[in-house]
Amino acid sequence: MDIKKVTGVYFSPAGSTKTVVETTVDELARLFKAECRYISLNTPSDRAQEYQFTPDELVVFGCPVYAGRLPNKISPDFARCLHGEGTPAVALVTYGGRAYDNALAEMCELLTKNNFKPAAGG
Repeated sequence: MDIKKVTGVYFSPAGSTKTVVETTVDELARLFKAECRYISLNTPSDRAQEYQFTPDELVVFGCPVYAGRLPNKISPDFARCLHGEGTPAVALVTYGGRAYDNALAEMCELLTKNNFKPAAGG
């Protein structure tokens, strides 16, 4: 795998998911000797844009868990705005006071449908 860029994509209303994603991206970029960047999906205008990711990019996508699931009101925005090209991805969910239940599986399914190749971590 020849990774040239590591990108952190996150929804983080309270800021803790952003911290976890940025820390993970910084370390992966160091290990791969790659550049890094961050994309916030916190606001409706952030989610209105479309983001395309290439096969030589590693994407770390992070989101908090609400009632054991991805946030249902904005998950359709994630599905619409994130596009891979066989792009490797790390699915990362943060815990907000209860188990992550199916959130990680949901995220992997969303990423797979959008042409990412996800690995999961919780």
